[in-house]
Amino acid sequence: MLFAISLHAAPARVLSVVEPDAAIGQTLTLRVDGDTGACKSLVLFIQRSPIQALTKRCGSGTVAFDLAVNDKNAEKWHRILGGHLFTRTVTVGLGPNDQMPFVSSVTDQPFRIIKPWHAVLITIITIVLLVGMVLVRRLTSALDSLARMQVALWIVVIAVSYAYIWSVTGETSTINATALALLAIGAGTAAGAAILKGGTTVDAKGVVQTLANASANDVSPIEISGPTGLHALMIASWTVVLAIVFIATVFRFLQMPDFSGPVLGILGISAGTYLAFSMPQRH
Repeated sequence: MLFAISLHAAPARVLSVVEPDAAIGQTLTLRVDGDTGACKSLVLFIQRSPIQALTKRCGSGTVAFDLAVNDKNAEKWHRILGGHLFTRTVTVGLGPNDQMPFVSSVTDQPFRIIKPWHAVLITIITIVLLVGMVLVRRLTSALDSLARMQVALWIVVIAVSYAYIWSVTGETSTINATALALLAIGAGTAAGAAILKGGTTVDAKGVVQTLANASANDVSPIEISGPTGLHALMIASWTVVLAIVFIATVFRFLQMPDFSGPVLGILGISAGTYLAFSMPQRH
């Protein structure tokens, strides 16, 4: 009798996973042995991290979780799935709370990060957009200045990053203030360059303070479609560097980076310097 009571009261143990692989948007079913306690309090552990707020269903010797990303567990999923390409192996556990997981035998469960056809589609779209930028610049005047190339690059980077995060996690509210600020800086630079190229009077508050004295009556616009010099190198260098950091952050952490004010300020200063040195020259 004592043996039977002890066996019945033994803590649960995770034996295996029913599905051959796991993925966001699918069900993960754990085979368990022993007493798991109340079903509603059970917590799934992935890579020893508790994943909260998942819908669960308990059966005879099984516990099933619907894998999904939400506000309560997004940070954990980003850390687990970020920095990997198609698949990775993870440990899977179960616990009566988010502090004390049961013993688990599942140490190498395959987890699919992104569907192969999603990855192929995003790659094709990226290549098409980049090739399109080059062709538009060569065949038309739509991207005839460095400023326009900058805003086009940020559009591509942010759009592809958004699509990649959605493909991995299913999240749709991922565009942050940094992404909007980068687009605003690029658009403002392009607008300022267009004003300068047209030889229009420029309000200091509209572009940069250094343009306050410019006038269409006493200046002649210079060609800025192919700028040279330190100002062009400055804006081009910082745009490429921040674009690389942006893409690397999205891949590693599955979220758009949150650039600080000084970092965005560097790009803004570069844009202002570019416009100032591209301003019309007085007779």
